[in-house]
Amino acid sequence: MLQGFRIFTPSTAGASVALAVLIAGAARAEAGCSDLARAAAVSVTGEPAQVVVREGAGSEGASTLGGVVLGTTDGAARVEMRFTIRQLSVDGGRICTVIDRAALTVGFDGPVRVDVSPRYRPGSCEHEVTRSHEMRHVALMEAAVRDAASAARAPVGSVVGGWWHEGPVSRDEATAEVDRVLRSAASRIKADVDRQIRERNLQLDTPAEYRSVLDRCRNW
Repeated sequence: MLQGFRIFTPSTAGASVALAVLIAGAARAEAGCSDLARAAAVSVTGEPAQVVVREGAGSEGASTLGGVVLGTTDGAARVEMRFTIRQLSVDGGRICTVIDRAALTVGFDGPVRVDVSPRYRPGSCEHEVTRSHEMRHVALMEAAVRDAASAARAPVGSVVGGWWHEGPVSRDEATAEVDRVLRSAASRIKADVDRQIRERNLQLDTPAEYRSVLDRCRNW
């Protein structure tokens, strides 16, 4: 059984976390606690967005023309960590508690929603150019997620492999400590992917890009 938590920031709420934890039964091994900790299996995955294109633009992340909303892209990143913990009896009867496996997923909290203003009929130049611009935002968000996941691989491996406890420890104590350590690491990753998404979207929405969009069609 895996335990884990997820950290995400919906557009209308703060960070939210769900957590469940299990410490596996004791086993025997001929190794020190630090050796067992470094043997932890760590996986990191960056998930693509599920995109929903809708008619009718919202108000957040909007592409505008003279105050008229042309389109929006709305989505929130999610960081989820799942893990298993083992307690083992090692040489001399010492008890080691280590993280056995950890799986980090960086993705999106639900679909990424792309809205195109209903003032432009589907298939029209204006509709398709607006949709294309918003899909560039989606691609930038996906790239930010992939890059954040790739950058997190080594730090997460270091955190997981560097955590261990030698000696008797209660389930609650071990749970609280692993929760603190991994939650802190996941929060840093979440902050990084949020920053990357924000910066990349700002780099796209420039006066030059808007002029390019407008130049492609006549009936704005």
